[in-house]
Amino acid sequence: MTDPLPPPLAAVERELASHPGVAPPAGFRGRVLAAVARELDSPHRPARRWWAGAAAAAVLWANLSLSVAHDAGWRTAPEPDPAEVAALAAEVHALLPDLPEPEARRLVTRTWPARWPAPGPAWHDAPVRPALTEELPTWDTR
Repeated sequence: MTDPLPPPLAAVERELASHPGVAPPAGFRGRVLAAVARELDSPHRPARRWWAGAAAAAVLWANLSLSVAHDAGWRTAPEPDPAEVAALAAEVHALLPDLPEPEARRLVTRTWPARWPAPGPAWHDAPVRPALTEELPTWDTR
């Protein structure tokens, strides 16, 4: 019977066998090689390969998307200034006198983030866009 291992693996096996240690039971090598051969010839192998590829793609996608999200700064509304909240609450209370003062303050603090755009990624190297109120530059067509 010929040895099924390629020469480099046979050399590794001889090297490992030359070291002192606990000897494996008789027939262990044959059982391991037979189990590997059965697994390689298994009819379920293509399905496993597909699922392994899908899992690898999902992990890669998650890694890349989280890397991009980590690199982006997130614009969030600034913390409310207590003096400005009190002034706005007084304005709300003046407009709606039946509304209690604590409810006016709660209304102002609950609607505070609505004064700014929704949180979104603020890319570090994003180009600055002109404001909608500014006139866009015209091209010289001479």
